[in-house]
Amino acid sequence: MKKLFTIALVLCAITFAKAQTIKSYLAIVKTDSGKVKGILYTANPDYLVVDDGNGFKTVKMNIVRSVKIRMVKKGYEVKKLVSHDINSDGEFERGPNGQMVRKWGTKEPTVGDQVWGAVGGTFFNVIGNMIAAPIHAINPSLAYYKFQPTQPDSAKVQSLSYYSIQYQQNPSLVELPKL
Repeated sequence: MKKLFTIALVLCAITFAKAQTIKSYLAIVKTDSGKVKGILYTANPDYLVVDDGNGFKTVKMNIVRSVKIRMVKKGYEVKKLVSHDINSDGEFERGPNGQMVRKWGTKEPTVGDQVWGAVGGTFFNVIGNMIAAPIHAINPSLAYYKFQPTQPDSAKVQSLSYYSIQYQQNPSLVELPKL
């Protein structure tokens, strides 16, 4: 009985155990010489490491003026908002005289009605996606850090490091010096 209980307990623990997911954040780093935009890999009082898609770039903290943190968003996918396919849901059945009628008695749409339905559905899908795409593109900043040119504030750098991939992979590396 004890073995069965222990096995059940271990299985429940495995079922409910959740691994920490690592979430990448987009960092927009403004420096004296320009801007670096990419995934924040690490942040410490000496430098930032950002992956800009072409490789890792190291930015010294003494030239960093500000850092904006944003969510990484996927591209917009076109959505089908209005559908006009009269045969898709099996609404029509053949009546006793051979004509197609809806289950509740209305007649089959004519070819003109079908064309207007398809054109109208396409029109509303295009208009709806034209409205939704710019709304999806809005990506507000989650955090904004402004640094002084002389020496970066260690509390701000510590807070910034929480968004880095390195901290999310191993939080104890950052938290150990505090103890």
